[in-house]
Amino acid sequence: MAEMQDSGGGFLASSSSAAGAAATADGQSADELARRKRARVDMDKPPPLDPDLAPTCVECKSTDLDMRYIEHYDVRVCWKCKEAVPEKYALLTKTEARVDYLLTDEELRATDYFPKVWRKQNPRKNTYNDMYLYLRMHVEAFAIQKWGSLDAMDQAFARREEQKGERKELRARTKLAAFRAATMYRDQQQQQSTKKNAVPAVHVHEWGQVEDGKQTCSVCQVAMEVQELDFDDFF
Repeated sequence: MAEMQDSGGGFLASSSSAAGAAATADGQSADELARRKRARVDMDKPPPLDPDLAPTCVECKSTDLDMRYIEHYDVRVCWKCKEAVPEKYALLTKTEARVDYLLTDEELRATDYFPKVWRKQNPRKNTYNDMYLYLRMHVEAFAIQKWGSLDAMDQAFARREEQKGERKELRARTKLAAFRAATMYRDQQQQQSTKKNAVPAVHVHEWGQVEDGKQTCSVCQVAMEVQELDFDDFF
């Protein structure tokens, strides 16, 4: 592989190695187009008459090869082994390669690291961006070159997940504190509004017995003079 340099946004090929690949209008390098053309020519050729000269699977020597792997990845593998050994021959989308192996978009676009990528029309909708499929063993080889080992990559992944959890917890605590503050403020406003608009209760005097010409309310202690009338004076 080409020598890598850390650009701050991911590992990129050095300027000397990157200058060799000329991009075409559709984003593929001239070397990639030539390689795929040669692969298509090879597939169009009739199989050799001698079975011993026929291309065979690198795993089991079968001649029942998946020609798409030859065209897009220069890998000779049969249909059976492709399914039986997914740790090498499984296809990964760009998102899966980025998330599972902690790679960046810049690294996945670098033709020096991934010159053999299957670019196909998006199956969801033809107006969407094309889908890029990466061979797992190619992605894993680059990840080992980047991180030093798969164990080191797993440790980096664990650290990122821990930091992600801490940031998520901090955001949750901040949101909860803001919610509590807003609730307390709303309650205080409602209490003040209730006090301001409250109608005072009507006090009903509860008068006691008349003593010395006065009658006193047993609740508020207000007193008033009372004049007793002798009804015998009216008759």
